Amino acid sequence: KSKASVIAHNLTIQRNGETSKEEDVGDDNSDFWEALGGNKGDIKDVGEDSINAKDLTLKHDPKMYILSDVDSILNVSECDSTDKSNLVSDDVCLIDAGTKVFVWIGKGSSLREQSQAMLLAQKVISGFNRGKGANIVRVLEGQEGRVKGFNELLA
Repeated sequence: KSKASVIAHNLTIQRNGETSKEEDVGDDNSDFWEALGGNKGDIKDVGEDSINAKDLTLKHDPKMYILSDVDSILNVSECDSTDKSNLVSDDVCLIDAGTKVFVWIGKGSSLREQSQAMLLAQKVISGFNRGKGANIVRVLEGQEGRVKGFNELLA
């Protein structure tokens, strides 16, 4: 509510007062509900039908991508499955699991592969509108057991 008020205030200033600003509307304001196309009874409590991050992760089919640097060209290829055998020590692997994107760093991977994988993971989260609850988890080769949820994704 506070953020919306600041935005409305700034819009009024930018438009040299050529706008009208209504400070607050009551819950029973018919114009408000007509503009939204519903009524107050349509709003559910937070507990009803709420989606938590764990459910979203489980409903999203994980996808695995391998990033490899060959002759100064970065190649990104999608794997058919999230199989552990796809993890190659000389490359970096990105596993998109919904609200978490795992970046697996092979011991022999180049610094370029590592940095580009982190940038790609950020683009996946922002490009697919995963929201503020989405995380990027960096997993080092040999440390997979220390990262919650990583081994469960691998077939």
